Amino acid sequence: MSGLGIDGIGHYTQELRARLLQRGDVKLREFMYSVADGPAQSATNAQVVGGFNLQAAVSLLTNLGFERLRPLLREGVDLVHATDHLVPKTSRVPVIATLMDAIPLSNPEWVAFSRLKGAAWRRSMRWADRIITVSKFSRETIEEHFSIPASNIDVIPLGVDEKWFAESSPALLAEVAGRYELPPSYLLFVGTLQPRKNLEGLIRAHEAIPSILREAYPLLIVGRVGWGVDALKQRLSSNSLTHVRWLEYVDGADLPAIVALARALVLPSLAEGFGLPVLEAFAAGTAVIASNTTSIPEVAGSAALLVDPTSEDEIAGALQRVTEDDALIEDLEHRGRKRARLFTWDQTAELSVEAYRKLI
Repeated sequence: MSGLGIDGIGHYTQELRARLLQRGDVKLREFMYSVADGPAQSATNAQVVGGFNLQAAVSLLTNLGFERLRPLLREGVDLVHATDHLVPKTSRVPVIATLMDAIPLSNPEWVAFSRLKGAAWRRSMRWADRIITVSKFSRETIEEHFSIPASNIDVIPLGVDEKWFAESSPALLAEVAGRYELPPSYLLFVGTLQPRKNLEGLIRAHEAIPSILREAYPLLIVGRVGWGVDALKQRLSSNSLTHVRWLEYVDGADLPAIVALARALVLPSLAEGFGLPVLEAFAAGTAVIASNTTSIPEVAGSAALLVDPTSEDEIAGALQRVTEDDALIEDLEHRGRKRARLFTWDQTAELSVEAYRKLI
């Protein structure tokens, strides 16, 4: 099993690893890539198998397997699970790879992804004998853009951490609210700042609701800067937007409280491979406004207020509804908690083991 840093993919790797280690029918031998040889800087004691890029380039040119991985695979390994998009080529051991989405290929204008990198990515993904992805939408786009048949792609949803269901004490909520200087009520966006998140559209929609509501429910943005949002970053950093505030990075331990205190989480993304913040807000007991496109409807079900992300009028209408209708908020919160309970990391692990067995 391989994995990299603690981003979304890294978190998925950690959660899956923890569940697999608890099972008696799976024995893990972990590895990771590194820019330089040496001991892995990781709590998992994973074996370092060299850098990915050089080995991938050699394999693409020669059709040979990853040289630094070979010694590990001689020791009775039944299969390799690449838990991110860095898929190794092996000679005899089958490979299963997790691919969250195909957004860099379906919408290259949203990411810093050259045509050459895209071609190499397509080819390296074919080194996998089987694919795991996280939604039916992602399976369809992977089938289209990687020419991988749907029969070779298992849809295994992500899970929701139990910490999101834990009800924070009033004292903790007050402490977090004070430390971040949170307003009494607010609307919240959580996610990396990048074009596909449609933050510009959300900000314009927020500006379109009545001023009394904008003042009572300012828009708070939590997330690091991604690619292609230099102008947005400048606007947010200058505090020139009325009733919009960028919190930038928030400690993961504080985020559940910040979400729980929000009137609603708003995720009007143009494309999502899964949309985990929707489920996390559900678990925290917070109403959600989200897109009615790509993977989000299959994740949210009927528990969120779904809108056309390309219609700022529709987003603004939903913002006004959640700020004015307490009964709607109560209904969405109830539906959301029930929906979130359907997605567990134990289920993710169980379905992953079933996918392993298909190869073995």
